Amino acid sequence: MQTAQGCNVSLEEDIAAAQQALQRWQRTTNNEAKLAKALKEGASVAGLSRAIQVGTTKLRKVKQLHLSKKSCTLSHAAQTAHRACQAGSSSQ
Repeated sequence: MQTAQGCNVSLEEDIAAAQQALQRWQRTTNNEAKLAKALKEGASVAGLSRAIQVGTTKLRKVKQLHLSKKSCTLSHAAQTAHRACQAGSSSQ
């Protein structure tokens, strides 16, 4: 029985990984199509390069902000748990 449960967990992990890989491939394909269209329509390589750099910088900032918020949330949760432990041990 545990072997079957282990297989289900493994299968679910494999499915999730495959879905993520498919989504990455779809994003890459869409981005390549957009780039080809922009070049076909006469956009300069320098202009596209600059737009990509700006987009990458903004994405990096968004990720940093997300990580900062997540870090604050985790820190707050840890402090709350620590206070609860202190309150629990002082009441004993």
